[in-house]
Amino acid sequence: MQPQVNQANQDILNKLRQAGFSDTPQAIPQRLISKVAGPEKTGKSHLALTSPPPIIYFSIDIGTEGVVEKFQKQGTQVFVYDIQMKKGGKPEDYKDAWNKLDVCLDLAVQVGQGTIVFDTWTEMYEMARLAHFGGRMDKVNPGEYPVVYADLREKIRRIYEKSRMGAILITKMGRAFGEGKGLEEKGFSDTSFLTQMNLETGRVDVQDQKTGLSHSVFTIKIKECRQNALMNGLSLSSEMVNQQGQIEDKFNMSYINFLTHNWSK
Repeated sequence: MQPQVNQANQDILNKLRQAGFSDTPQAIPQRLISKVAGPEKTGKSHLALTSPPPIIYFSIDIGTEGVVEKFQKQGTQVFVYDIQMKKGGKPEDYKDAWNKLDVCLDLAVQVGQGTIVFDTWTEMYEMARLAHFGGRMDKVNPGEYPVVYADLREKIRRIYEKSRMGAILITKMGRAFGEGKGLEEKGFSDTSFLTQMNLETGRVDVQDQKTGLSHSVFTIKIKECRQNALMNGLSLSSEMVNQQGQIEDKFNMSYINFLTHNWSK
């Protein structure tokens, strides 16, 4: 039953509409803006390339060599923009490279469908620091960092507001400072709050008892999903056994995207 609204409140609600508020349901884009974190060699780039195409791929990592090409040869439409940002360059070079990336992102959000990938978002953070601090990576006053954070937030918001495209922000994991602290995510710490889904990849190497040969099984844990809380804590892998006893590859972003928008109890 809908709650009753008295006339006094209705008058105010009408004024809110006139002021620019809206109570009309909006069509929800069938997309995911996700952070994908994980240790090295756990299939993060591969997973990103299983996203709905066309894929606009900002490559800031030499680890993508051979991975992107495999998907392109299989027929996936992937547009790659290679970015080289080396320490020790001129301040204007960093700023110029960052501005060119910004122009390319403006073009990317106009594609209209598909997925934007930053591989890696960790190195996007490093690139932003180099561009804003003129190549300085030390002796930076903490009070200078908000301009970097604001720039990165704006790039994510641009995808939300200027397109209906999905996005993958690949985040590296490395050893945490301090003995025995394990791994931690590297880069812009607010990323998890800005994305709709946060995933963590893993890998298990399995040896066949008969042949002695080994192969890798890649895993995904869905840590948080803003759009569908039923997904929270779900684990998937490249070798999932279905109800018929058959092995299926669920290490796939297109599948996760479909499941997020269609799974209900």
